[in-house]
Amino acid sequence: MLEPLVSSIYFAPEATQEYQQIGLDPVSGYFVSRSAALGRVSPDAVAALFYSFNPVLLRGVTWGVADPQDVLDARSRAVRRAFARLLDDADIDEGRLVEAGELLREAAAGCRPEGRALFAAHAALQWPEDPRSVVWHGANLLREYRGDGHIAVLLSHGMRAVDAVAIHAAIRPQGRDFLLNSRMWGEDAYAQARARLATRGFLDQAGEVTDGGRKFREMIEVETDRLASAPFEALGVSLSERLLGILEPLAAHVLKLGGISDATVATGVGPTS
Repeated sequence: MLEPLVSSIYFAPEATQEYQQIGLDPVSGYFVSRSAALGRVSPDAVAALFYSFNPVLLRGVTWGVADPQDVLDARSRAVRRAFARLLDDADIDEGRLVEAGELLREAAAGCRPEGRALFAAHAALQWPEDPRSVVWHGANLLREYRGDGHIAVLLSHGMRAVDAVAIHAAIRPQGRDFLLNSRMWGEDAYAQARARLATRGFLDQAGEVTDGGRKFREMIEVETDRLASAPFEALGVSLSERLLGILEPLAAHVLKLGGISDATVATGVGPTS
């Protein structure tokens, strides 16, 4: 429910336009806009928090061209413009959007910031006023919260970033090319990752995922879900179902209009994974 709504902004032409207005190319716009809530941090620090990207890729990003607040303001404008295009003809009334925003606020309030750097940085930002922007901001908070926890789980099980990318690509080959190209580790790094995964019994000698590898990846997802349960516990079952019931048609509408592809959502390899 959250992925199409949040990640659509990273593919939206409105975002590209807004970032170009402040001197950022599309690639820099993604990395800088997602990290701007942290302030002026180094590319290596951003790479560490984003986890799956090769740090060399981030060193080529245009840093320091725009003030972090200017970047956040540009992203806010992009969200308003993109959601006006994607959601204005969606079959949902303003009252339900407002309700979804209120539920997202309550869900986010149930999330503790300890060890969740990207979540904490975004949680410190002021909530917007426009109902559509509130929905995006709230959904983004929950997505960053889950992402921070996912990285913690991977690290606790000895997974290097490139290893996590490699096993993900093996399990979901339909998104392999996008995943490998966007993370920019290079064939040598991927070959070494596959060798390490084979040593652990997660891949066979042909590079295909084993039953053990699938079970391991499922365990990672279960642990990630456990660490991401706080917002849903804060809402309770009925309100969680109510929130997801409001967001589902919005997410479906974004997919229908091509705001983000079904394959990207299905494989979980959007640019912010």
